[in-house]
Amino acid sequence: MKTGLSLLGFGLMSAFIVWFAWPGITGPPAPFDPGYWTFLTGLFLATVALGFLVVVTWHERLPTIHDGVMELPFPIQRTNRSRTKRLRIDEIASIELTTNSIGLAGAELILLDRTRLFLPNTILGIPWKQTLEALAAHVNQSSSKA
Repeated sequence: MKTGLSLLGFGLMSAFIVWFAWPGITGPPAPFDPGYWTFLTGLFLATVALGFLVVVTWHERLPTIHDGVMELPFPIQRTNRSRTKRLRIDEIASIELTTNSIGLAGAELILLDRTRLFLPNTILGIPWKQTLEALAAHVNQSSSKA
């Protein structure tokens, strides 16, 4: 849905820019008119900036948890070399709130298949601490029942 809206917005904006600039593009060029070249440069930079925003919105996602499945914004590689973006919560063996080797705060997850995964707090949005603490409490409660 977000991708479709981004593409639609980018397409409409590009069509408007081309429609608005068409007389200046198809007419005879004014070789030394700085206003003309400034105008074309501005159009080009606006189109590049919009394209960059579309790419950023495509890739900027937060992890979601629905029905016991966590969907990550990036694929992880498991110990068996398969790649996935989805983890079942009951696959998590342990969670430790920690910092990684470069000092980034987050949580280290160890899955039942011994896959290690570090989730930095910045990808979890504003309530990252409550989310990680709730996830850790759930995993610890599940592992103590077993």
